[in-house]
Amino acid sequence: MAQEQMEADIHAHVLFTKPESKHATEFTKPTDPDESLGSELSETESRNPCMQALWEETTCKELEVPYKYQNVAALIIHWAKHLDEGLECKEESEELHQLFQAHFKFKSKILELHNEKPPQRQLRHALDALALEHDGTCRSNLLIVYYSGHGMTIPGQGLYITGEERHDPEKPWRKSKFPPHASWNDAEEVLKESSADILTIIDSCSAGSIWKDGGQEDRSWEVLAASSSERPTAIPGPESFTRALIDCLKARITAQPDELFTVCQLHHDMVKSRKNTGSVYQPRHGINNRYIKLARLDSKIADAAPSRCAEEAASLTLRFSFRDKTALSNDEVRKLAEKMAQGASSAELGINKIDWVEFKRKDPSPVAHFQRLCRGVIIAQRLWRQEKPQSCRKRRQDEDADQQERPQSPKRPRVDSRFTSTQLQVDAFGHISPSPSNKSGRETPDLTL
Repeated sequence: MAQEQMEADIHAHVLFTKPESKHATEFTKPTDPDESLGSELSETESRNPCMQALWEETTCKELEVPYKYQNVAALIIHWAKHLDEGLECKEESEELHQLFQAHFKFKSKILELHNEKPPQRQLRHALDALALEHDGTCRSNLLIVYYSGHGMTIPGQGLYITGEERHDPEKPWRKSKFPPHASWNDAEEVLKESSADILTIIDSCSAGSIWKDGGQEDRSWEVLAASSSERPTAIPGPESFTRALIDCLKARITAQPDELFTVCQLHHDMVKSRKNTGSVYQPRHGINNRYIKLARLDSKIADAAPSRCAEEAASLTLRFSFRDKTALSNDEVRKLAEKMAQGASSAELGINKIDWVEFKRKDPSPVAHFQRLCRGVIIAQRLWRQEKPQSCRKRRQDEDADQQERPQSPKRPRVDSRFTSTQLQVDAFGHISPSPSNKSGRETPDLTL
């Protein structure tokens, strides 16, 4: 029946370029992708990031448009060594900086916070410079902001990064120079005005307290946090959040350097490689379902001046309804993407991209669920009625056999189950007889108590 069939929906956005915009056929066509990996979410939701990455890679190749970011810039932040009490974050921060530059071809810069000048101004100035130099349209530009060090939550103010483990930003600072703390939430306000996609990575205690709305309609903003709000995390070393981040990035780039992978997939790799982890992945935009995808940049694109992607003039939303499919394999996603892109290209409509928005498994409606429940009750009743006569006959046979084996007492006669429906009355002398209302027509023996 149609009501019993499970359905799954694919929502796809087809983006059209303006007639005067330049097509992206000038870019070199990348190599083919391989299989994508799953992530840590539920079975259906976990496939969405993987399928979206595979879909984007396949359709962009067919349409001959770039499927990777054209410009990725990272800012690596840690405290100066004399303030970095007991953590020694500098070594891991520099290793991540080199990984971004050498292997991923990202532009990367290190900010070492000190208290010779107000740390709040240093942080705000560095983020402002990052956005000023590398901001651009989303989908083509990505800004990565990474911090490693102490962190704490102040109610109503969010995350504060500090150079001292037990530093209290709310207490007066009586030492020389400036207090070693900065409000992360205040400093990153400048990023809300940017257009590029943003990935924030925080390796500190209480890292999750930075979350709040940072959304725009098109821009994607995601967070990798080493801990949730007001929770600790491991110090730099073999079990640290940054060590897992570096190792998983190296594994991805070594195995398949040109394959897209989402931040959600990266976090799934990190969770599997660590024990007792409290790290969290969270999208901050909350508006669109477009995941941030990482890959090594093409050298020609990375060395060239950033070019502007074709502006979107209109979009078309499509919906695919499946009769009996609740999941798609990588081969099925790739085949559908190729056919869709080939059709879009042959239509000559100036289609820039075909976005995979969401694969959603349809939940059964309450009415359909109630109908299935009623059918189950009816079937159970039928089975019970079929077995009831057999069980009654067997019970009577057992009672008759028990009656023959066990001698009855004359004072306490056994009342057969055949008379259980007869109404009896007891007179003053202890004699039992049928009541006047007995209409069964059966003779009842005169029994004495």
